[in-house]
Amino acid sequence: MSKNLLFTKLFVIITVITCAGQLPDTDIFLFKARSTGKSHSFGEAKNITNRIGYDNQPCFSPDSKELLFVAVEDSGQSEIWKYNIKDKTKTQITTSEESEYSPTFIRGGTKISTVRVDKDGGQRFYVLDFPEITKSELVKNSDSIGYSCWVNDSMITMFVVEDTSSLQVLDLKTGQRTFVLTNPGRCMKIHPKNKELYFIDKNDSAHWYLSTYNFKSKKVKQIIETLPGSEDFAFFSDGTLICGFKGGVFELQGKSWVAIGRPIVSMDNDFYRIAISPDDQYIAVVSFKGKKP
Repeated sequence: MSKNLLFTKLFVIITVITCAGQLPDTDIFLFKARSTGKSHSFGEAKNITNRIGYDNQPCFSPDSKELLFVAVEDSGQSEIWKYNIKDKTKTQITTSEESEYSPTFIRGGTKISTVRVDKDGGQRFYVLDFPEITKSELVKNSDSIGYSCWVNDSMITMFVVEDTSSLQVLDLKTGQRTFVLTNPGRCMKIHPKNKELYFIDKNDSAHWYLSTYNFKSKKVKQIIETLPGSEDFAFFSDGTLICGFKGGVFELQGKSWVAIGRPIVSMDNDFYRIAISPDDQYIAVVSFKGKKP
């Protein structure tokens, strides 16, 4: 493994350097989304992690009652936690010797997929079973997975960390991989209506583009240039796409980004990562101080 590849792998998985004392101070905020027809407004933003340290990568459960996230301990160990929205309680899910990232509820919420950094430095894709936390490696012969997105029960898309990062589609039944393009962004989402993959094309370092990939035609299409430096987005169930920019929420309307509001109680800082609950009732974002991680 080249030195450049090793550095890239470590950088991508947490998007910051690995020393715990130098991790960015981030918190996860949760606020209600109010929808009236095609209009959206936002409730009070509440800090659900509220500590000094790195808390990131929120993901809602299929029933919209819980939220997974990653917390890095003082030791530098990254673990998966679960937040109960109704009870406002947090529960630690993993206590392994390895670090887990990018947790996602799968198969009706009975399992979690995660990228785990194993002791040899490899970034591998695992499934965690409940109620006992047992792991099984889902993608064989691959130690360079940074992020993933489930297409269906037998297919995922992957951000693969190599000398040049790439976006790939993997058929879990056959093991067949399909290359999509190089230099993708970390955020990958399936459109709830047309079922195409949406992602960020970062091949032009000065201009990033929200793009789509059609699984049947295998064609990539650029939709619109992103707001400067913005690479995280999410869908409401009706297909409305939103992103965060300078502390506000923007919606893609046709070929334009339109500001549609801010949480009622403004956070002290800007935010980036963004997730919407399946019932469209809640939005989770990650707030940060200083330069965006």
